[in-house]
Amino acid sequence: MQPKDEAGKPATGAAKDALDREVRGRVMQAAAQVKAASGIGSIPGHLRGLIAELGQSRVDWKHELREFVTARCASDYDWSRLNRRVRHRGLRLPSLYSEQVGGIAVMIDTSGSCHRAIPAFLGELLAVANDTKPEVIHVIFVDTQVQHHVEASADNFEADMGEFMTRPPFGGGTDLRAGFSWIEANAPDVEAVICLTDMMTPWPDAFDLADNTLFVDTDDSNDDSPFGRKVAFTD
Repeated sequence: MQPKDEAGKPATGAAKDALDREVRGRVMQAAAQVKAASGIGSIPGHLRGLIAELGQSRVDWKHELREFVTARCASDYDWSRLNRRVRHRGLRLPSLYSEQVGGIAVMIDTSGSCHRAIPAFLGELLAVANDTKPEVIHVIFVDTQVQHHVEASADNFEADMGEFMTRPPFGGGTDLRAGFSWIEANAPDVEAVICLTDMMTPWPDAFDLADNTLFVDTDDSNDDSPFGRKVAFTD
């Protein structure tokens, strides 16, 4: 069955790609929730095969990252803010406004398998921040604990990050539970979390922003994420 757009017409091009990604993401998230609650054996065999196939499908992580952040922008028409461009013509029309993206937390796994991906990831994050203007960006580098924290602004992201943009720190073992705990305790202003990791870590039993978390996986050998959405990092 061909997917359809909001007007009920067959979706094509970018609209079809967006629908495909949304369906894939929802299926993978539902499978992860069932697996966590009841175990992989509770999923019928034919569905496990479909889920595995979906998990192997490659999507553009840069597009997913931008879409994830942009989705947290709210644009609408506001009649309390009349459009001054047409007011002199005697017309009373609403203004289109965009609410700024709230705070974002970025957790970076500093283990060796992730290290090669960090500069490209931060470079893309810089471009997205310039376009979407989050109120604040908390970047934390994590191994078994939070080793470094940078509170960056969208307008000065590269300067705020300093040498970390091109020479990120190395870490030892990995336990990202420390990062999730840090976010809950120290960054109450964030609305979403982006995590660059190889997924080889213990996971928290619960996380306040679980539904608003995007994992960028540097080692796409894991079939699913414990919560949120996952996309594979590719060079």
